[in-house]
Amino acid sequence: MGTDTHIDLAKDYVARSNAHDLSRILRMFHDTATYTSPHVGQFSSREEIGEMMKEFFGAYPDVAWEAAGYYKISDAIVEFEFLMRATEAATGDRIERDGIERIEFTESGLISHIAIRRP
Repeated sequence: MGTDTHIDLAKDYVARSNAHDLSRILRMFHDTATYTSPHVGQFSSREEIGEMMKEFFGAYPDVAWEAAGYYKISDAIVEFEFLMRATEAATGDRIERDGIERIEFTESGLISHIAIRRP
C-alpha cells in the first residue's frame, strides 16, 4: 500500500472524526489498535478506543479538527498537525488545542496505533 494511500486514509480519518461518525471511524481501526494522548490517556483495543471516543464526542459535541501538513514518516506512518476547537458540554467553555498526530497503519490499511503529542 503506497504512502499516498496512507495520507488519504489519514485525511479520511479526520473527516470521519469531524462528522462524529463513530461506527465509520472504528471500521478504520485494527482490533488490537492502540491510542495514546496526553489529554485522554492510553487505550489498547478498538473497543476501548470506541468507548473513549463516544465519551469524548459527548463531552465536546461540536468538536472539530483542522488538519494540515500531512507528512510521510515511513511507508506505513503519517503525521499531521492539527488544531482542535470545541465547546465543553458541562461548562460551555471554548477549548482550542493544537497538536501533532501520528497514525500507524497495518499492511491492509487499518489503523494500528495513534499517538498525539503537543508541538
